[in-house]
Amino acid sequence: PLPLSRILGGHPRLLIVGPPGAGKTSALAYVAIDCARRLQDDAHVAHVKLDQKRLPIYLSLLALEPAAEAVKPDETEIDILDHLDNDEEGEDEDKAEVEVIEPLELENEDTENTTQEHGDTLQENPLERLIEAAIVTIDGSQAMQTVLKQGLEAGRAVVLIDGWADVAPHRRPEIAAWLATLIEQLPGNWWLTCAGERGYAPLAEIDFVPLEMLAWDNRQIEQFANRWAAIDLSANAFRRANVPVSDEERAPTFARQLTSNLQQMARAGASTFDMALYTFTYCVDGKPSTPSPTRYTPTYQRALNLLLPPEEAPKEAPKGEEKSWLTVACRQVLEHVALDLQHERKMLVNRQTLEACIEAALPVARELPARAEKQVFTALTKKHGALLRALGSDHYVFQHVLWQAYLAACQMGTLDEDTLLSWLDAQTHDPRLAASFRFYAEIGDITPFVTAWMRGQDDIFHTRLNVLSTWIRAAPDNAAWRNGAMAVLAKSFLQPHLPWRIRKALAQALVTTGMSGIRYLFKQALQHNEDTIRIAAAWGLSRVATEADIPTLAGALQDENPDVRETTVRGLANLGTDAAARLLARVLLEGDEALSLIAGEALGQCGAEGASILEEAIELEDVVARRAAVIGLAQLQAKGLLEKVAREDDQWIVRSAASAALEDIEAQKKRVGVEAPVELDQLPWLISWAASQGESVGMGEAARRTLLCALAEGDPPIRIAAAQTLAQVGRAADLEALQAALVTDDPQDNHQVISAVLEALARISHRYEVNVTSARPSAP
Repeated sequence: PLPLSRILGGHPRLLIVGPPGAGKTSALAYVAIDCARRLQDDAHVAHVKLDQKRLPIYLSLLALEPAAEAVKPDETEIDILDHLDNDEEGEDEDKAEVEVIEPLELENEDTENTTQEHGDTLQENPLERLIEAAIVTIDGSQAMQTVLKQGLEAGRAVVLIDGWADVAPHRRPEIAAWLATLIEQLPGNWWLTCAGERGYAPLAEIDFVPLEMLAWDNRQIEQFANRWAAIDLSANAFRRANVPVSDEERAPTFARQLTSNLQQMARAGASTFDMALYTFTYCVDGKPSTPSPTRYTPTYQRALNLLLPPEEAPKEAPKGEEKSWLTVACRQVLEHVALDLQHERKMLVNRQTLEACIEAALPVARELPARAEKQVFTALTKKHGALLRALGSDHYVFQHVLWQAYLAACQMGTLDEDTLLSWLDAQTHDPRLAASFRFYAEIGDITPFVTAWMRGQDDIFHTRLNVLSTWIRAAPDNAAWRNGAMAVLAKSFLQPHLPWRIRKALAQALVTTGMSGIRYLFKQALQHNEDTIRIAAAWGLSRVATEADIPTLAGALQDENPDVRETTVRGLANLGTDAAARLLARVLLEGDEALSLIAGEALGQCGAEGASILEEAIELEDVVARRAAVIGLAQLQAKGLLEKVAREDDQWIVRSAASAALEDIEAQKKRVGVEAPVELDQLPWLISWAASQGESVGMGEAARRTLLCALAEGDPPIRIAAAQTLAQVGRAADLEALQAALVTDDPQDNHQVISAVLEALARISHRYEVNVTSARPSAP
């Protein structure tokens, strides 16, 4: 993993990918703010590692729509080049990490003509369109045009491009071609964009390197909770919870409970946005917004109530009518706008439509204040915390796609069943619809759609079963279909001879359901005679275990298969409890050398409790325990302790381990930037393999054919290398060769080969939005 602060500086075209709510836009904003502060203040300690001062230019691709174009009148021009000269850098780093790895039609317009005009305009004036879109996105003034043009033409800008997932699939090649033109015309600039998990192939084909946004680990969650507990808002939370603010012991307790709840959410697959919203409501109220942190709609409901404008009811209001008309009207408008946008697969609503929704939402049989429509419009679009933001002079977009998904779900029950069935299959390729169905499973009756969903053909990664698991968790406990759906999941998980990657995905699906019987299922599976089932059971149990399950996990540490033992140790770190940390401490002291070292690494991921154990372990007499503690301290980047060990420990093997850890920490800090996409004809291993076959690699398509031959005919290490390369640069046309590589009777084909091939299949199918079934790949 590479911290966000160090992704810039190597290859100049990067693409952050992740599901809705992963934090992609926040990552762009972080880079923009840090660059801007560095421009503004020479004394600013920069977090993002840059080669020089750079002008951040942020834009949403939604702003490329003709209707969204609008700039403010001329103001005083600025010469940005005066600010682009100093190169100071700071040492602090952020904690976010990445790993290398809908429609825009306007109301009442002809889609085909709009698309053609859109593409022509982009290619005729690429730089002007970029600048206009950036100004529209931030509601800037026309005076900024000169500033932005100077920075871009000087090659000293970092262009931050948002909204790829909001672009209709048929327009993405046009956008990519426009970006390719800009990159060629404006050398020296850096380009950072973001996209969903699927459908970013046009960007990859113009050499944008995809980086996967990683989920928070336990340490990051703990840090996040501690920061929230420390701010002034937490004092308000203590008062609401009747906790004395002066009692300093309460703050750590508050933070620990919040940390535990957030870790539970993370294990169930909650997004970063879900967790941030939950934290917001928790800290304002001093208590959870829902008894179960993995039920999402109560959190969104509470956050919505906090964000919508409060209004005091008139003193003469009849009993039962004290509730604010303004709050009710705002919510009704938001729900109807969101539903219409989901139905039309759009992101933008024009002002005329919004005003019509406001007029329809106002109560008829109640006396309203003057200019009531304006009050609602202002509350929705201009107040602090408004859920709609302007994009251009006449259009609006939801602040976050998950708000749109939630609010649409609140009205999905008003649609007929046929309409919802038409949405069902589309959700596979539309994350907004998928999120709406997840919310609807909590607040509506999803029963009619379960059978229809499961009747469709699943892909080899069991995507439909994974979606089903989110519905199971969300649905009411008394939903009649849940037990049958769980039986299907359990049966799939226990199928014999499944590759590890697929079985692990099914284990995650079982974890996601949150059903009470999952722990028992995993415990029973730990007794199975197939190794991969026991490995997956250990992995799954470590994500749902309670204190009572610790003895079972301790028993798994005695399994004859070393992979089961290792998975259990790493899983204990993920569990994140004090009891799990104590068991890891026992493994560090009593386990064999290999397991002890893994336990040390795992303790480095266990937050404050793990750190405390490691600090004690470094003083023990046992040499293996001290070596293991060094590995954990390296995870924590505890330079002070490691330097002391490297100087003072009486065993060379421990001192050398500490020295190596310190060198690795320094090397990580110096690692800046991401490598460019691989050139097939320059790969040493492929050149060597081709020579052993009496052939040359060739160039272009010839090199690709050589790569596919290596996948089909090489020995296991060569096949693994070929699959890993295809995961980076493979095309949709390569899926057939990869699927063929899964079907073999060769006893030399071990699970590493199969895992590498499956990883390549997953990455390429996501990149090109292709469903890979057991038979052949098929387009959506």
